[in-house]
Amino acid sequence: MNRSAIVRALLALAVLAISGFYVLTSSPTLGLDLRGGAQIVLETRDTETVEADAEATDRTIEVLRRRVDALGVSEPSLTRSGDNRIIVELPGVDDPEEAADALGRTAQLSFHPVLGTAGPDAEPGEQDGGELVLPDESGQSLRLGPTAVSGDQVSDANAVLDTVSGRGWVVEVEFTGDGPDAWQQLTAEAACYQFNDPQRRVAIVLDDEIISSPEMNANIPCDVGITQGATQITGNFEAEEAQELAALIQGGA
Repeated sequence: MNRSAIVRALLALAVLAISGFYVLTSSPTLGLDLRGGAQIVLETRDTETVEADAEATDRTIEVLRRRVDALGVSEPSLTRSGDNRIIVELPGVDDPEEAADALGRTAQLSFHPVLGTAGPDAEPGEQDGGELVLPDESGQSLRLGPTAVSGDQVSDANAVLDTVSGRGWVVEVEFTGDGPDAWQQLTAEAACYQFNDPQRRVAIVLDDEIISSPEMNANIPCDVGITQGATQITGNFEAEEAQELAALIQGGA
């Protein structure tokens, strides 16, 4: 019989602009399990303005799934139980407390200007001078400037089928507070660069990983940017791809 741990941690998740993961109970308790591994029980709770319903919990699962993948666990399981509970099973985990910490940290969403590409020898992470180097969706390393829009300036994100213009599935993002002005300034500067120039892109980063880096469309004026406090991300998405991206943005907001 292998030594293992059953970790049960009750977490509160605020599911919109103040969303995050906070441990409410005492330290995880350890035990034994025949196959080894860890089980973590999470629970979403209402905020003053948002109900922690099944939809909100499903969005949270998308964020957690990426964190579980980063742990390198073989055949993990993430299951919603009821409307607001998530059961995470991690077979073969040697350090369940470390896994609980990884799943329980506050999600960090941010939008950055792209300063250019990085050399092949550049190491991911923060560089001297405040730049951040991260690989994009294709694996190309990008040099990113400081955060221009933060997650708490995002109010909503949804996957929408655009039947009017025929662009298929898109992701609509809405901003709040100072977010509309910050987004307009970020896109106003990016739109001044030529097409296919990396600096015409904006990087959306979740937990130190670029989840999307769209280029400004041709109809976005230089020095004007995207107004109205909202934007659409296009990319020939399949329905599942658009829904996943919307869930990640929403879950990290």
